[in-house]
Amino acid sequence: MEVDMKTRCLQIWQVLIACAENRQTIAYSGVTEKLKWDILPYGLGPYLNRVWQYCERESLPDITDLVVNVETGLPSKYAGDPNAKREVVFATDWFALPPPTREDFAWD
Repeated sequence: MEVDMKTRCLQIWQVLIACAENRQTIAYSGVTEKLKWDILPYGLGPYLNRVWQYCERESLPDITDLVVNVETGLPSKYAGDPNAKREVVFATDWFALPPPTREDFAWD
């Protein structure tokens, strides 16, 4: 069964808020493994970009900062102190927020 991009973004969101709750980062390959998704880890970029855009639109910390390179332990895009940015993500009560819908990840 083919899963559309909006649904995949919502699934990634769920993985990331669970990571945030547990104060964990996750490797790109870890995301694809969790979702049982046969996509190369570097293919996550467009999906993570939509999640990042949702965070921007909703004035939320960038939860995609939790997705890191397995070798460096750093997100692929970062400016400033990635550890400080991560702490802001960890401090956010993600489960208290209204959950996004599939349509929140649509590009119009």
